[in-house]
Amino acid sequence: ALSRCAHWFSETQEHRRQLDDWVARIRDEVLEHLPQACWNGPWSPADRLPGHCHFSFPGLQGEALVNQLSLKGFAVSSGSACHSAQLAPSR
Repeated sequence: ALSRCAHWFSETQEHRRQLDDWVARIRDEVLEHLPQACWNGPWSPADRLPGHCHFSFPGLQGEALVNQLSLKGFAVSSGSACHSAQLAPSR
């Protein structure tokens, strides 16, 4: 059982590193190509959820941006999950 546990932990750590690299690449590309974009949250992977990117795009309508990105295959949201069916900003 210990070897299975060590193997799972090793795979989990490798998956986390891959997610961290992916997030850094996405963040850097967005900020390079859209200088008006704002990265929200910690820069350090240790201080955020794996695979999580959070941006603000001043001047853009959230719903329109979500629709366009969804059509391109991105899983995105505008606002918090607890208010996902509402158009008004969450508290």
